[in-house]
Amino acid sequence: MDLEERLATLSKASDEEDLGPITQGAQASDSTIRGIEDVLCRRLPGDYIRFLKRYGAIGIGDINFFGTWSDSVDDLRGATVLGETLRLRKEFSLPQDLVAVFGSDYESYLCLNCSAIEGLPKMVYFSATQKSVFACEHSNSFEEFVMKYIDALLGKRWVPKAQLKQASLLQRIMTKFK
Repeated sequence: MDLEERLATLSKASDEEDLGPITQGAQASDSTIRGIEDVLCRRLPGDYIRFLKRYGAIGIGDINFFGTWSDSVDDLRGATVLGETLRLRKEFSLPQDLVAVFGSDYESYLCLNCSAIEGLPKMVYFSATQKSVFACEHSNSFEEFVMKYIDALLGKRWVPKAQLKQASLLQRIMTKFK
């Protein structure tokens, strides 16, 4: 199942699973993506650019895959890739090579590692309270993470649905790296 099919399945299941509303952001234009890259001083990976162009952003209840909620570089509100990354850089010293793309508990964030250094993991977790970076060992790309996360919500792998309601997935994942 590709991402489009997973989202359609999740949308149908969201009412009975009490996941909250599923929302989609505004599709990003090439000029908006270039603007985001210019402000962040980092080039974004191809799979994330495809996500921005197709979905903009995705919200599932209070969980957000950061992106664009409007086709504008000036949109710095919460849950945008630009707004969250700049806020984390200012308030929590997020390293400059990292771009925040997912968060659900305002403590831990999934980030793209946009470093040009070969061999570094492409996906990492950033703990705002610890100001630390942890390897993301289960996903090698943003698209893979999104699909695995949706599969977890659908109960297909990772953790039982009951556990998803008790604590955020990121918090449980972070626990094993502490």
